[in-house]
Amino acid sequence: MGNEMHVIENEFLKVAVSPHGAELCSIFDKEKQHEVVWQADPAYWNRHAPVLFPFVGKVNEGLYRYKGKSYPMGQHGFARDMEFTLVGETPDSITFRLCDNEESRAKYPFAFELTITHRLQGRTVTVEWSVKNPSDTEPLYFSIGGHPAFNCPADPGTAKTDYFIRFDGYENTESIPYVLIDQPSQGIDFEHPHRLHLNEGFIPVEETTFDNDAYILSRKSACAIRTRHPMSPCPHPAFLLSACGPSPTPMLPISAWSPGSDAAIIWDLPVNCPKNTVSSARLPGPSLRLPTRSR
Repeated sequence: MGNEMHVIENEFLKVAVSPHGAELCSIFDKEKQHEVVWQADPAYWNRHAPVLFPFVGKVNEGLYRYKGKSYPMGQHGFARDMEFTLVGETPDSITFRLCDNEESRAKYPFAFELTITHRLQGRTVTVEWSVKNPSDTEPLYFSIGGHPAFNCPADPGTAKTDYFIRFDGYENTESIPYVLIDQPSQGIDFEHPHRLHLNEGFIPVEETTFDNDAYILSRKSACAIRTRHPMSPCPHPAFLLSACGPSPTPMLPISAWSPGSDAAIIWDLPVNCPKNTVSSARLPGPSLRLPTRSR
């Protein structure tokens, strides 16, 4: 089928997913006649909502070592640029799978099965990542994340600066901790945490919000984040608020990944990996399932 889009829809939304990277490419709001997902304008950022696997972020000098051997790895891994196989399709769900092959093993010497399912229920789209280790003897080390971007402003007659980011459950919290990416090393600067100041759980969306790149939050701080206009709430759970392309941009990228920076398992032989490389060790057995939702 090549790169033919697969579509699920109901009376509220029409959702399109590509087999290339199993990427969510469209959530069209039928009531508002509005596209929710960023449409990959290359002047800013030429993606929609890529999956980040088996690495989130970069490795030092583009190389990492495992069991004494060096392997090349690009930013955010390789899954977003590979063709997935359609393994399931119903009126309200689409499921794609990527398995290790000769190409992947040349840069990532692990057996894996990555299954991504998009589900539509009412006005809610759920994306589920399932990572399975098919090996009987070897562990599977990985990180996984999502990097969806949403059109902002989302409503006619509004500006990007009319919107706010709301942290659910933090209405009475003055500030929450976050860290930034150290630009010279391109690693996460855990040594110098910052505070994100809230006003009744909100921060404004401004053109300068991402001048210092991404805000990286712990899982405890980012249990639910929502972008919203005061008259038109539209929630998007996330762990990271990020920047893409030149400023100002007509989009708001919001990302989630696992594990969070406060629950990392470091690779046992990361000779060329910075110490902040975060990965999970998945032993043979049941799959790890991680759902995220957008309403």
